[in-house]
Amino acid sequence: MPQNSFGGKLLEFPDIAVDKFNVDAKIFLLSHCHSDHLVGLANKSFQSTVYCSELTKQIFSLDNRNAPWLRYLRGIAFNSPFSIILNDKKVVLTLISAYHCPGSAMFLVESEEKNVLFTGDIRAETWWTMGLKKNMYLFPYTCGFKSLDCIYLDTTFGYRREPYIEIPPNTDGIAAAIKMLSLYPTDDPDIEFFFADHTLGFEQAWSMIVSSLGGSMHMSNRILQRSVVVSKNPNCETYESVLGHFDTNGGQKFHACEEGFCSQKVKFPVRIKQCINLNVIDFVGCLLPVDMKTLTDKGKQGIQVVDYTTKGNAIVRYRGRTWIQVNNELLPSEIKLVFSRHSSYSECKEFVKTFNPVSVYPCVTSKGTWENGFVMSRLFKDVCVSGGIENFAFDVINCATHGIPISPIMVRPVKTINRWDLQDCENELRFVAKY
Repeated sequence: MPQNSFGGKLLEFPDIAVDKFNVDAKIFLLSHCHSDHLVGLANKSFQSTVYCSELTKQIFSLDNRNAPWLRYLRGIAFNSPFSIILNDKKVVLTLISAYHCPGSAMFLVESEEKNVLFTGDIRAETWWTMGLKKNMYLFPYTCGFKSLDCIYLDTTFGYRREPYIEIPPNTDGIAAAIKMLSLYPTDDPDIEFFFADHTLGFEQAWSMIVSSLGGSMHMSNRILQRSVVVSKNPNCETYESVLGHFDTNGGQKFHACEEGFCSQKVKFPVRIKQCINLNVIDFVGCLLPVDMKTLTDKGKQGIQVVDYTTKGNAIVRYRGRTWIQVNNELLPSEIKLVFSRHSSYSECKEFVKTFNPVSVYPCVTSKGTWENGFVMSRLFKDVCVSGGIENFAFDVINCATHGIPISPIMVRPVKTINRWDLQDCENELRFVAKY
């Protein structure tokens, strides 16, 4: 996953820096606690006030290594505008809760001359984007009464390049994982499940999966402390009801344990791993259960028994992978969790359309993506006030630095793909071959 490449300074407010603390600025903002957004904060020379959400400050404080810099963080409640004076002019800052990870915030920055929205990292699923219209501080911009001069946008989708993949809603991916997990025996002590992704932001998936299946959960101390803090926050009520599932006593079925922090050794560990860039062909071919009744005699000969669990379920090798045989089905030792904390291109475009700003500035980009058509006026021209390249500061800067991408790219329609659709998979092969 690419990291935040934003230089830090808002062009409209050059004395304000966001998620970069090694630049010259008077005011610093922190959108959330992921490491690529903390660059420079731990420098010995940094001694400035940092505005962030209250929960972000609490999470930041859990790491004792952050103690020297904790005094600089000022936790601010969501939807509570406050004023600062920059160069003798009033600037109003408002933190808006973002759908990315617990504590993450967008920043609405307003003055008499300019208004911008910095998203930080977001997953702009339709339900969340539509909900922003109800926010009283964003409403003037979504209804057209006021205009945003720029949206500084999480453009993580760009690193995969075109065709940009569509991403199913997180609840769909969680539901699919629950359906798979429900196939495994609940009475076999030699089968346990291990979440492979421990970054702040996966709590939603953990809690929904564990609570839906009535399981219990073992966590390393660091993750447990973080989960307790998150669960007590009123903005994260989704997790509060499942705090009881975060059980550190024996007999657990689920684990969120960082490598080296779990003493549980089982014969058949099932790994639950996040996946985004997956197509339906691969999913059906190697990640779904195998019905042994559909195998030919030759296919069955390829099954090699390597061990048995306490309950007599066979652990086998088949097609180069490890499975467990339950009745007449082979269940895999790895389950893919289709879950994303960042937006697809289509979701980003719908998010921008909600505000119809003057311009968009990407927070994740590179020279390579630019040369392959990652041009803001190309991607967002029909959802901004004016689509001319001269109105997008990012495009102007990159044209001067790298030149305009070749003409065929600039006139090519932006291509997206739904990899859960067989026809789209075939179309992708043709698109890649052509371009």
